[in-house]
Order: sequence, then C-alpha cells, then structure tokens
Amino acid sequence: MVADSDNTYSKSELSRRKVYEEIRQLYDAGYSSRKIAKLLQVSRNTISKVIHGDINELCRNSRALMLDKYLAEIIYGINAGHTGKVIYQALKSEGKDPGGISNFYVYLKHTAKSLGLTLEKFRHQPVPLPDNTVPEKDFDYLKRTGVFQYLWDESELTEEHRKYLFEKYPVVPELRKRILEFREIFIRKNPSLLYLFIDNCLASSMSKLVAFAKGLKQDIEAVENAVTSDLSNGFVEGTNNKIKMVKRVMYGRCGIRLLKAKLIHRTLVSNYG
Repeated sequence: MVADSDNTYSKSELSRRKVYEEIRQLYDAGYSSRKIAKLLQVSRNTISKVIHGDINELCRNSRALMLDKYLAEIIYGINAGHTGKVIYQALKSEGKDPGGISNFYVYLKHTAKSLGLTLEKFRHQPVPLPDNTVPEKDFDYLKRTGVFQYLWDESELTEEHRKYLFEKYPVVPELRKRILEFREIFIRKNPSLLYLFIDNCLASSMSKLVAFAKGLKQDIEAVENAVTSDLSNGFVEGTNNKIKMVKRVMYGRCGIRLLKAKLIHRTLVSNYG
C-alpha cells in the first residue's frame, strides 16, 4: 500500500492529514507552537509530533498501521477468492496478530475497494469437473434477505432463483400467497376475505399457518373490528409508560394538579385560559 496515496486513506485519516499539513505549513511560515495551537485548536503535544515526525505515519490509524504489515498476505487471500474470515483465520494460524475481527473486516473491505479487488462474501469449495479442472465459480447464492424481500416487499426473483426456491421449498409460494391475501383483507376491509383467508390457512400443510388461523378464530370479533373499522388505538400506545414515568419523577415533590397539567395540559389551558 502506497503511504502517500489519498486512495489508501479513510475519511478520518484524510481529515487528520489535512490538519497536520496545515500545522507543518504554519510552522514553516514562522508561527510559534502556541500560535498554531490557538489557530487550529490542537494541542501543542500534537504540534510537536507533527514537527518532528512523519505525517504519512502519524495520520494513519493505529489499526491500519498494524495491519499494513500483512498487506501482501491479505491481497493474496483476496485474489485467491477467500472470504474475510478465511483470510483472518489463516493469519491467526500462522501465529500473526491481526487484532480484532471486526476491525480486520473494516480494513479488508477498505483495502479491496481501494485496490479494485473483489472480496468474496461466501465460502465455497468448487466441485472439480470431469477433466479434473476446477471452475473459478460454480455457485450462485440466494440470501435469506432476498427470500424475505420476495415475501414481504414483493421484490422479484431471477428465473433461476425462483425455480430453485419453488422446487426446494414448495411452501414459499403458498406462504407468499397467504401474505398477499392477508394484505388484501385490510386494503378492501372485507370480512368475507378474512373468513376465506382463515379457511385457506386451516387447510394448509404448514402448522404455523394453521395455528395462526386458530388464533384469529378465537378472537374473531376483535379481528373483524380491526378489518372493518377505521378506528385505532395506535395513538395511545406507550401512554401508560409515559404516565408512569411522569408519576415516578414527580413522586414526593408534586401534587395531582401538576400531574394532570403535564398529561392533559391542553385541556387545562382551554379551561383556565
């Protein structure tokens, strides 16, 4: 990694470098350390370090300096198609100290981005072909977040992903259908759709859907009201916690009148205003 290239520095390191360069310029212009400290709002200890030290090293974070020693191994691991965890474990197995894994991942991603390298996110061992050659990549991941987005946000899947998902997990299309039916109930505010949804869930092979439908039937009157009525108790959510918090803060110091004023002050203003 080239130390004086802006592309290798993080935003915080670039900001620090700018301040250090200003310190050096003011010092070369004849300003005293006290004057520089006052102008740039930095300590005189920092000024002394910049004057007598190397800016390229001082502006770097200590974690980055520690991991720069393993840059060659890290680049080799990225080019070999290894994930961050594999690279980290390889360094540890060689008796090296790459520090905490979270900081290592930050450094790894920054290094890959600055050098234009592609960092693999998933570990996979390609299957050798009949001629004993190993393909560079013979897999395609469908992440759980992609499945959830398909179910909840109606985001589309690729044809390959759809085919694999439906064949491997046949409950997915049924689950999406039930989700869309449930949304349609509240969009149209139609109780008939509610009863149709409950019947479909009871006939399902998914035990979770059956249990959900049974729960709806046990409190069907309240569920019907939720479907057909525009009224909602959402605005009172958290009110009990608020009242208890105010009461505890005031306990032993204030009376009921002030408590009332804190909770329904608008009514009091209109009555006594």
